[in-house]
Amino acid sequence: MTKKISNFSKLCFNFAKVFGGENILDRARLFLQIVFTYIYWKLIGKKEFVFRLKFNNKRFIIFVDSAMDYVSFRETFIQQEYNCSYKSNPRVILDLGANVGDTAIFYSLLYPEATIYSVEPNPFLYDKLVKNVADFKNVKTFKCAIGDKDSTVNFSFGDIHFKGSLLELAENNKTIPVDMFTLTTFAKQQNITNVDIMKFDIEGAEDILLKDEFIKRNVVTVVGEIHDGLTSSEIGNIIDSLNLKDKKRKQLFLNRYIIFGHLK
Repeated sequence: MTKKISNFSKLCFNFAKVFGGENILDRARLFLQIVFTYIYWKLIGKKEFVFRLKFNNKRFIIFVDSAMDYVSFRETFIQQEYNCSYKSNPRVILDLGANVGDTAIFYSLLYPEATIYSVEPNPFLYDKLVKNVADFKNVKTFKCAIGDKDSTVNFSFGDIHFKGSLLELAENNKTIPVDMFTLTTFAKQQNITNVDIMKFDIEGAEDILLKDEFIKRNVVTVVGEIHDGLTSSEIGNIIDSLNLKDKKRKQLFLNRYIIFGHLK
């Protein structure tokens, strides 16, 4: 219990520090707002709250209705899992597995001139994504999956919606049909010929994605999360076949890590 309270306090403090701006009162307000939402969810039940945040000297709002929304923004903004050294100012960014919009907002704030294509097949997360990026005009959203063929497939999910996957995971006991396209097909549909950054977090389907020949021909930089134990045992060989330059690996947990590198 003591550890949980400590971790919660740390999350609240860091969230307020990163998103509260320089004003100490704004940070305190944000800290108390997070505490209040947790208490509300525990004692009363689910409810959506609006948060007014500031990052990179720019203000924006997000909608949260669960603790996992905080976790998503913590991973992207506080831990900066996808903030790597990019070669130049990106113009086209693919955000595959866009979740609730945390990465799209992060990239939009850092690179306002870029066009960001955010793809999220999970219908519950997609609705949040659309709301959260509504004020970011350089973000385009797509409710579909990227896979190894163009078809309609079953997307599995459970009570914890963020764990949705194209794979049949043990904790997922529900399915819903979603449209799926290869990366090559999706790029043709959107008239994308060059991608400066391809970010991915697709819950175990990384081996399928990284085999697509579009990546070797048209992507400059890749950064994404690898789920050992979910993805194919061949994932290491698949990553090696990309011949990434300046390749880096950032371990997150025992079975999860971020891979980053340039193809060009």
